[in-house]
Amino acid sequence: MKRLGLIWFILFEFVHAISGQGYNNYWISGYDLSNVPGDTLYGGTYIDFREEPPRVYYDPFHTMNFWGTASAISDSIGQLLFYTNGMMIQNADHHIIPGGDTIGYGSYWESNHVDGELVGMNLPQGSFIIPKPGDDPLAYFLIHTRAEVRDPVLPEMSDILLTEVRLEDDKPFVVSKDLLIVQDTFSFGKLAICRHANGKDWWLVAGRKNDSRYYIIRISEKGAEIDTIQRVGSPVQHGTGQAGFGLRGNLYYRYEAVTIGDSGATIHIYNFDRCRGLLSDEQWWYVPNESITGAATSPNGRFLYTTDATNIWQWDLWENDIQASGIIVAEYDGYVEPNWFGTYFGYMGLWPDGRIYVIPPTGGSMVVHTIMQPNEKGMSCRVAQHNLKLPTWNARTMPYAADFSLGPLDGSPCDTSELDNHPMARFRFETEWPDLASIRFTDLSPFDPVTWHWDFGDGEVGSNPFEIHTYEKTGNYTVCLTVSNSFTSNQTCKEVYAEKSLTSSNLLQQAISIFPNPVYNYFEVNPIEAGIIDMSLFNTDGRLVFHTMMSCPCSVLANKLLPGIYIYQISMGGHMTIGKLVKT
Repeated sequence: MKRLGLIWFILFEFVHAISGQGYNNYWISGYDLSNVPGDTLYGGTYIDFREEPPRVYYDPFHTMNFWGTASAISDSIGQLLFYTNGMMIQNADHHIIPGGDTIGYGSYWESNHVDGELVGMNLPQGSFIIPKPGDDPLAYFLIHTRAEVRDPVLPEMSDILLTEVRLEDDKPFVVSKDLLIVQDTFSFGKLAICRHANGKDWWLVAGRKNDSRYYIIRISEKGAEIDTIQRVGSPVQHGTGQAGFGLRGNLYYRYEAVTIGDSGATIHIYNFDRCRGLLSDEQWWYVPNESITGAATSPNGRFLYTTDATNIWQWDLWENDIQASGIIVAEYDGYVEPNWFGTYFGYMGLWPDGRIYVIPPTGGSMVVHTIMQPNEKGMSCRVAQHNLKLPTWNARTMPYAADFSLGPLDGSPCDTSELDNHPMARFRFETEWPDLASIRFTDLSPFDPVTWHWDFGDGEVGSNPFEIHTYEKTGNYTVCLTVSNSFTSNQTCKEVYAEKSLTSSNLLQQAISIFPNPVYNYFEVNPIEAGIIDMSLFNTDGRLVFHTMMSCPCSVLANKLLPGIYIYQISMGGHMTIGKLVKT
């Protein structure tokens, strides 16, 4: 076989653990309303972010139904403790915890059943879980809602509640539940939480329905109580969308869709004072919208991403005129799930691997889109459409979690808790396809590092939050990242294996086949042994146009690809192969 004058990078371990991620490690979704015994297309899907790439798997013992509201909490080393759909609480063994059989009880809870099964709360960003502030490492606060059936499509939040959960012998149980924080009429979901500038407490921001008043709630070791009711900016509309924080907690955004059309959604941006919990200086504008809308910010807080069904937008929060900075970074490619709906762009979420995930807005879907490099400006953020395949149906469920990487606001007037930002070094790495001589290292370190030092193990170094590095010789390399600020430094290291000029026989060429090639509507991927493949397609400009992870032998739809020449890269079992794919 012809030798490839390229450098290939193979993970020292095909799946390796990411250390120190902590509390937000699990995305749990799925529902089982099929009433068909043994139908594994329904049930629990788990995405475990302790591993890179994240491990996606079906759990046959999962019983909870999710329909929008979802939260989970892990311990400080990443082990799942308990989770909720806004109506009940289960532990890691999928048993209802003592006292957790009924939370947020009301008319919506009572009516939200299908064939006798509890469906789950339909309020995106309707709950979240945090460790209880203070010195008790065994206590947790679940903030959730009670909803009333006043709208046939969008349930209406009437109460914001607190339930305390505690561990005893590593088993969670409810200490107190449904403690009323505030009773009013709120917008559809969109609860948003940000760490207080003291690094210990939290702020919860909730908008009143069809009103310009916000409840600013402070969560401390004493519980949760209203700090301020602030009237500011334009009224909060009762529509789908998401809210959250950017610029490391110093900016609050709200994105909401009210109608479908040219003026169907609005983006609202406020400055946020993490010390006093106050909003100010609103910017807002209309955007077109065709469906459910989603929003999320990049890990560095600079970019806000929004969806309008057929487009993903990027907005630069560093700019004075944020509206003018908006650009489209992805257009829906037309992919339709077999015998189902199109995989448009809906709710979004930033996860511990530093990627933003986007789910379709349909009532059920088995694919997820990914913004691979959300810290990068413009098309360099690299949106991969329908690249992640789920084992079971997901009903518009994008869990919401606090940003645990945010520490105190050092030097601020309320920095009185004697806590400081001590950065913890973390990073991920991946081959920069189709430039097989390059590998991208991406910093994921929490708690405000200000300097980065990469040691690539070959005598070369780097100093940016992300680096693309090329090795010149075959061998094992220990890559270390050291992050620092004025308080401390921290280092972590991982093993990378680089090998130059491998022959294609070393790279699975003999172990996997693609047929037919040239292709028209679809092609088949047939490995000698069944297993999970990771497949990417690039055009001749080097742009990623398709990515998927799926179990093969399998068929891959190609009807949305434009005619032309593509480069495919397939990874399986720690080995890789590349080749040419011709679309007619």
